Amino acid sequence: MPISLSDSQLDIITRHAEPLLPIDRDKYLHRVASLLHGVEIGDGAVNHVLEVGNIRLRLKREQSEFAALLRLIGSYMRYRFAAAIAVSAFSMTCFGVA
Repeated sequence: MPISLSDSQLDIITRHAEPLLPIDRDKYLHRVASLLHGVEIGDGAVNHVLEVGNIRLRLKREQSEFAALLRLIGSYMRYRFAAAIAVSAFSMTCFGVA
């Protein structure tokens, strides 16, 4: 079912979506539409939905960045562990430590 928005409400929603990447913009606009579905639409409701949408999108992005950081730390730790084993094996070979 279509949602009836005034020109100013549509403009506000569009301006909130502009800084996003196209793939995020589409998800954001779908999310806003789903949050507005079944709600009596007024400027306050639109602003509230935009605020909720921004918070959820920001949290999702932060979780994604945190997961990428954890992957990077894991890669670094695997590298350091492998390097430590190689140095240990080299030392044992060169110095006859068993």
